[in-house]
Parts: sequence; C-alpha cells; structure tokens
Amino acid sequence: MRENDSPLSECRMAVGEEFYKVINFYRGSLVTEMMFRDSWLECIYNAYPCFRGGWYRPPEYGCAVLFGNVRDSRRVNFESLRNPDSWPSSEILDWHDGYIYAYCSQVDRASGEMADFSAFHYLGSNPEVLDHINQCREVHSRMLSKLKPGITSVEFHAMCCTILDSSDLYIAGHSETDPARINFGHSLTLLSEARMNGAITLSDGDIANLSKSRRFINSTDNWPLHSTRCFSVEPRLRSC
Repeated sequence: MRENDSPLSECRMAVGEEFYKVINFYRGSLVTEMMFRDSWLECIYNAYPCFRGGWYRPPEYGCAVLFGNVRDSRRVNFESLRNPDSWPSSEILDWHDGYIYAYCSQVDRASGEMADFSAFHYLGSNPEVLDHINQCREVHSRMLSKLKPGITSVEFHAMCCTILDSSDLYIAGHSETDPARINFGHSLTLLSEARMNGAITLSDGDIANLSKSRRFINSTDNWPLHSTRCFSVEPRLRSC
C-alpha cells in the first residue's frame, strides 16, 4: 500500500507493522488479550499521528484482540465485535497452537480517513488450519480480481457470492449496522475538516457520522464503487 504515499495507506501500514512488533515483543511470554490490545494501541500512537480511539465502538477504544487455538476457537469465531462477549478479556495466548484475531479502527489525523486494519494470525502448524487459511486467501484473491472500473456494489456482491458458492467457505457473523446483515465490505469515509483542527480524540458525533456514512457492499445498496475514495473487501470466511 505504501506505493500510493497517501496518509490512508501510511496509517494502515503503521497499524499493521505495530501489530507484528507486539507479537515479537511478547513472543513466548504470558500475554492476555487486554495486555496485547493496550500495548498495540500505545505502539500505534507512538508510531503515527492518528486519533486516540478508533471509530468502531463498541468495543472499547475501537479495537479488539481475541485469542483461540485448535482445541477451542470460539473466541475468534465471534458473531459481532459489538457483543460484550467478544471484547478483549484475560484470555491467555497459546504460543504453540494459537490463533490471534486483531481489529483496529484508527482514523488518520492528517487526512481524516478511516484506516481500518484486521488480521488473523496462526502460530501453529496444523495442516487443516493451514489449508483453511490458504483457501481463504485464494477465495479473497479471486474476489479482488473481479474489481474493474465502473462496477457497482451490487454487481460486485453478486460476483463474490458466485465465487463463495463454488468454494467450501461461507461468511461468518453479521453486521449489526448493515440492514442487509451480510456484506463483503463497505466504503471508508472521511472525517469533516472542521474536526481535524488539533483534535486528538474522536467525539461521539465523529464516531456516529463515520459509522452512519458508510455504504455497504451488499445485495440491496447499489452504488458505484468508484464514487468513494476507498472501500474494504473484508468477508470473514469460515469453512463449511
């Protein structure tokens, strides 16, 4: 993403880089979901000028880190991060065969743009898990290959559904703010310039405006994808 040299890509790149730095910092040590989240956020704030606290709330701070492992994956197979059961807890990371799901909804203070970042990281070597991850990558890559100038959200949604139907995967969870409930992503909107004059934290109004101004890639909301500066393609895929 750095080739665009835009604040959006720089902010997201910084968030991702700090995530992997925290993994390496704690590697092999006892760390809980809350400890990991707090360290990650502090590293982000020290590395890049973004607002303190993300736009997607709840969870607290607009950030979630969840742990699981091959024996028990319930934490990372959540329905929605809005649910208190899916907020960071005292759950301890399994360094031998564990999963890390991470999400952070930072907003860049220079551009006012949403710079969402999410990752699923597996620490083990179970062949079935690795095969699932490879399937997800392949399906996601096929979806992205369908993007072209002039395409609409509903057209792209239909193409993604066709690809998904031909795989052994399905979308896990749902969106509590999308009337259609199931989508493949959404537009990433812009904070008003009036709110960027020295502000350090997002107000409740900022959070509401950023959330409500999104348009979803679903089966009902038809809009040209090129009409927004940036959008996400982020289906949470699960094996059948």
